[in-house]
Amino acid sequence: MRSFFSTFFLLAFTACGPTELDAPELPPIAYQRGAIVGGTLAPNDTNVFQLIMTEQSGQMGICTATLIGSRTLLTAAHCVDSARSVFAHNAPSDSQIQFGVNAYRASRWNVHPNWNPNGQDLRNDIAIILLERAPAGVMPKPWNNTPLTSSFRGRPIRAIGYGNTSPGVGSGTRRQVDLVVADLYPQLIFMGDQRSRGICQGDSGGPTFHTFPDGVERVVGVHSFTVSQGCTYGADTRTDAFASFVQQYLSMYEAPSCDRDGRCATNCAMPDFDCVCAKDNICSSVCLMLQGGTDPDCPDCGPNGVCATITCGEPDPDCIGEGNLCNRPDQCVNRQCRNDPQNLEPYCTRACTGPSDCGSAFECSGGFCIKRQLPVLSQGQNCRLGANFCGMDLACTGANEADSTCQQTCRNQGDCPDMWQCATGWNGFRYCQEPPKPPVLLGRASISGPVAQTGPFNCSSASGLSLVSLSLVLLGLRRRR
Repeated sequence: MRSFFSTFFLLAFTACGPTELDAPELPPIAYQRGAIVGGTLAPNDTNVFQLIMTEQSGQMGICTATLIGSRTLLTAAHCVDSARSVFAHNAPSDSQIQFGVNAYRASRWNVHPNWNPNGQDLRNDIAIILLERAPAGVMPKPWNNTPLTSSFRGRPIRAIGYGNTSPGVGSGTRRQVDLVVADLYPQLIFMGDQRSRGICQGDSGGPTFHTFPDGVERVVGVHSFTVSQGCTYGADTRTDAFASFVQQYLSMYEAPSCDRDGRCATNCAMPDFDCVCAKDNICSSVCLMLQGGTDPDCPDCGPNGVCATITCGEPDPDCIGEGNLCNRPDQCVNRQCRNDPQNLEPYCTRACTGPSDCGSAFECSGGFCIKRQLPVLSQGQNCRLGANFCGMDLACTGANEADSTCQQTCRNQGDCPDMWQCATGWNGFRYCQEPPKPPVLLGRASISGPVAQTGPFNCSSASGLSLVSLSLVLLGLRRRR
């Protein structure tokens, strides 16, 4: 068998970097049906197959594919678009092929109708193959049909293929390599560390796996092309972008499965997601538990960063309650994230036409419910946090809480009048502190009222202090000294 495979011609198509693709401009690179670079053996992934194609020209080539149904393989369109015959095997290496045991003939294959085999447009590079018989004892691999979001960048992935371990060398053995998603575009997943790990010739059509929060590892991409000479940076066709194409042929070729394949299976150990979560005008909490995402009848009810606008079977963990701080309108059930003159940080609220539309802690102003406004004070007035509000450019602060007044705020000394200090109040606010006033000398006391004039020594006068009495007092003070 090794001598047979040594005669394989590794077919290559020359292509410029993705033209009219949702991807960056890339340098011209050989577009090859060809291995996992920098990886390890993958003997246990028996649902990953090697394809052996005989072309219309009589030449032969190899690719990789994944079993996603009892007889259905998922691969790249460029692997089979000009094939005259296709065989598949899932032996760990091509030296272990046993016809009738682990090798199977394909009865038909279908490439995506928008795939262009003659141009440099690499979009729609996906195909389905139907085997003549189901491989015995092989469990089909689940595949992802849920739209990926931008948060998928940086996620861990596992790429598998029968291709080369370096350009032109080492194909025919199933290998795997751990990578991360380098970039994400509407049809493509880019991967490879651009140093020593990636996908190469012979890996085309093979799977990229990702383990989702529900613990299930699914196919998220189909190896399509490499954009580096050393096979350390390349791209997959996203399965979620072509879910309708894949499901169309699974519906034709396969019975419904218990995984998310768009069809309801009734013989599953756990309720089939496609039964519970079909569009039936019922928002199911069971669906949310199984999916960890959304039911078409209750969009956004799962933990996806967006607050649902409808009543969910279970409370949506992404929703922020009215009056609580928010960053975006889609965190609020009423899609209103606003502030007000007395609360500069935005919070979730709602639109209103009158007072009855708002709760007791809110008032209707300018068409929206805002937090009930506190009495406004001016500079110098005594204040208390939560009971009243100091006007513009003022803060309720001071040396201590009990003596708080509405004070002019400041950032530095230059914001305050001459001789005033930019100080820090008890609650952390910076304010202009008035300088201490200079001491004031006490004035002399004056005697009021008429002094009696009946005689020079009239001690009985009730209208004033006699001079004799005053003299005696002063004399006594001198003697005490």
